[in-house]
Amino acid sequence: MSIQRAIGVSFAVVALGAGLAACSGLKTPAIPFIGGKPDKKPNAQLAAKGQRIPVLALNQSLEPSPALKGVGFQIPAPQDQAEWPVPGGDPEHAVDHVAAGKELKIAWRQHIGRGDSVTTEITSAPVAADGRIYALD
Repeated sequence: MSIQRAIGVSFAVVALGAGLAACSGLKTPAIPFIGGKPDKKPNAQLAAKGQRIPVLALNQSLEPSPALKGVGFQIPAPQDQAEWPVPGGDPEHAVDHVAAGKELKIAWRQHIGRGDSVTTEITSAPVAADGRIYALD
């Protein structure tokens, strides 16, 4: 073993030891089968305060806010959008109300490279311009 390599290995061992010694004041996480014991008492500083409201309550119904009574809602008139230059429609990602046919049907299908299968997927959204559709496989 060369001197430079021995010095390098010695330095790595010393650095690793110093790094581990610096962590000695930290509490080890409770990892199953490896060591560390889980806390029996919850941390009072991290305890939630206030009333817990379930987010996924299946039996609750939505009610409009009384503050919205009398406030109207209106959508803009439908507009043609022949091009879709960036994923999301336009640079502002604000596709308001696109005019579409009354009965939409699939006009054609095309496989796009190897990413168009059950096991692999196309990872980028297609874009359209100048009467062409561009996709990245």
